[in-house]
Amino acid sequence: ADLPAAPATSTGLSAAPAHFEMPADGRDVFALYQRLIGLRRRHPWLARARTSVTHLANRTAALRTDAGGDRAVLTLLNLDDEPWRCPADITHATLAEAGDSGEGDPAVVPAHGWRILIDKPA
Repeated sequence: ADLPAAPATSTGLSAAPAHFEMPADGRDVFALYQRLIGLRRRHPWLARARTSVTHLANRTAALRTDAGGDRAVLTLLNLDDEPWRCPADITHATLAEAGDSGEGDPAVVPAHGWRILIDKPA
């Protein structure tokens, strides 16, 4: 059952009907939604997690979402025109999703980009 104020994307229930014809410019967005819903389904502990801001500047931000266990999701956002290296220690983090190809150092977010990392401390 959906919670009254929960967006469908947070519950993982959103999907286009089978008869829906997707406009060409919407395919990328739909594919992104599918990937993010998949991420949420692979990590059910996110349902009870809390998010805190670990870095906030004018054009960059880092958010840490955890449920008090040994896993966390790090969301890195960069609105700047230059790549940005996240100052947080992400030694044990692995790249889960990215707004680009995701190649290279996961701590470096490309200009106008984002990264989602899964942090599993050793």
